Amino acid sequence: MYSIARSETEFDASDCNKLRDLAKSNNQAFRAHNLVWAGPGFRNPSFVNNEKDYAKLEKFMVNYIDSTIKSVGDYPIVWDVINEAIDDNTKNFIKESPWKHVDDFVCKAFKAAKSANPKIGRFYNDYNILAASGW
Repeated sequence: MYSIARSETEFDASDCNKLRDLAKSNNQAFRAHNLVWAGPGFRNPSFVNNEKDYAKLEKFMVNYIDSTIKSVGDYPIVWDVINEAIDDNTKNFIKESPWKHVDDFVCKAFKAAKSANPKIGRFYNDYNILAASGW
């Protein structure tokens, strides 16, 4: 998000589209990662981190998801809609971030992604959840 959302209303997915085009020109699958980084810190634009009007933040999130998916188009096989929302501290469940204050943000993000392009797969991405090998 921080590399696409230039402001609350201006989005530029051209860098993402360059990667998409490279994958497409080489007949490679393209997994788009990610629409909402649900943790705290620099991966969210500063205006997201500083926003305290959570209704405004929700509206931005839905608009951003719609715009980004439509800009990138049909080539991605999937989108990672939400990234790393689950807190390592099991008492908290959801990590502390601006998104935590948007009621049911995970569901709303997935609905926005499906509405933007129902043909593309949608995933939740995290670590220590499931692996093909290891533990």
